[in-house]
Amino acid sequence: MRIDHWFAAIVTNIADPLGAGRVQVRCYEYHELDDANRIPDERLPWATPMLPITSASSSGVGTSATGLMVGSWVFGFFRDEDLQDPVVIATIPGATNLSGGGADVPGDASAFSVGASFASATNTSQYVGDAPIANTANTTAFGDKAMPGAAGGIVGPPAPATVYTKTLENKSNFVTNGANMAGLNSEFRQRCENMAAEYTQITGKRMTVTGKRSAYRTYDEQVQIYNTARKGYAATPGTSNHGFGFALDVNSADVNKAAQLGLLAKHRLFRPMLSSKLYEPWHIEPIGLDRNYLAQYRGRKESGKFTGDQLGIALPT
Repeated sequence: MRIDHWFAAIVTNIADPLGAGRVQVRCYEYHELDDANRIPDERLPWATPMLPITSASSSGVGTSATGLMVGSWVFGFFRDEDLQDPVVIATIPGATNLSGGGADVPGDASAFSVGASFASATNTSQYVGDAPIANTANTTAFGDKAMPGAAGGIVGPPAPATVYTKTLENKSNFVTNGANMAGLNSEFRQRCENMAAEYTQITGKRMTVTGKRSAYRTYDEQVQIYNTARKGYAATPGTSNHGFGFALDVNSADVNKAAQLGLLAKHRLFRPMLSSKLYEPWHIEPIGLDRNYLAQYRGRKESGKFTGDQLGIALPT
């Protein structure tokens, strides 16, 4: 199991209905801390506390996972890609202020940064950082640990209330630097354009695509990049998501700001290599892409030869 998503969180509930010692947590960067537009406490995920090796934690044998209280600050990680199955491994000393639903960050917030820098505890966006708060499917991915949605499913980011768009055939909300935006998957491009337009509306600035080969990329273009990049730092020709039209590289400062504003998650976008060894904070892909389905085409090295639209690979709308 590879662990990519770490968090600091505040405990909101210790009354585990299963009696297993779990606690509900509001994770800093993933779930907003103050009252404005936040997920209700009852819909937060249940976290499993990690116990020392002196506890068998099997067949009813082991120590009790007690000690945490409402308002405790904890540190842990998600053991699933949908960010629904948190594990708490330690507590963090600090004061709490639960009146009005707010919470004080213990000590210096920057000391607890776990990847992207922490946003302000008073930020009013419901989506802070890149990671989607949950899978949008109305299914229970982790049984009782899933957060109940409208139909017993899992809570996910809502569709944007307002669509910000221009005529995509000949214009873009980005400074494109000559990138082939028209080759992108149509739904993915629409999400990116909507995000860029809202970003401009908020900041007064346009987001910038990093270069000419930073949107859709042909097979030959990927060959050129592969031959000039350091070993392991470029996808094998025919396998890049750029060649299927499901990736876009945007100026890192612009993307970091968009993440802090909650625009990536709002428009169902994320940065898959934010926590990887390659660390590409500029690389954006769509949430909801069926990677298992796409793998068959990647195995035949068809990236850059056929776009996702041409192959009939669709994103959930």
